[in-house]
Parts: sequence; structure tokens; C-alpha cells
Amino acid sequence: MIRKCNVPLFVIALSAITATTGMAQAGGASGGEQSAPPATAATPVPAPTVDAEGKAIFEANCSSCHEITDATSQAKDLAGWTETIAKMVSYGAPVATEDQQRIAEYLAATYPAPRL
Repeated sequence: MIRKCNVPLFVIALSAITATTGMAQAGGASGGEQSAPPATAATPVPAPTVDAEGKAIFEANCSSCHEITDATSQAKDLAGWTETIAKMVSYGAPVATEDQQRIAEYLAATYPAPRL
């Protein structure tokens, strides 16, 4: 859901890959690839590392115009997130220069592009 602001094209920019991202995440392994066996009590799965500060900076800068799920439903590498953030800034998003790289790094680590 988009809120009225100076960055209305963000959803269009991020929605362009929503379908393929959703299919890649839902599809799991394909072809001859084997998926990993499910974790059991004997093989604990480590908890993902969360960049709490990066997340807070992301939410503070992006949630004024977008639902957080608009971005979190996407999957890009660092270059892709950096490009998207630069595009949002060019549309008028007031993201401080020092926060742009931190947001891109947080998003790339948390919502990475699918491996091909």
C-alpha cells in the first residue's frame, strides 16, 4: 500500500520483480537440485543474524511513504538495492547520504536476490 508522498513510483519499481521473486521463493529447488533435509531437534538451525540498526534506519526512512512489505517482498543484490534507493532519492525521498548505503546493505543481506 502506498501512502501519498513524493515517491509514488517506488511500488512500480519494486513491483516489477514481485512475481518472479514470489515464484522463486515459493518454488524451492527445481530441476535436478536437491533441497536440504528439514532441520530436526538433533540439528538445530542457527537463527538468522538481524541488523537491528539497519532495519531501524530502513523503517525510519522508507515507512513514511511505503508499507514495509512493499520492499521486503522484493529480493535484490546490493547493487540492485543501491540503485533502487538512488532512484527513490531522485524522486525526492529525504534519505541522508550516510543512511543510503546502510539501508542497501541491510536489504541485500535480509532480502537477497535469488541464486540462479
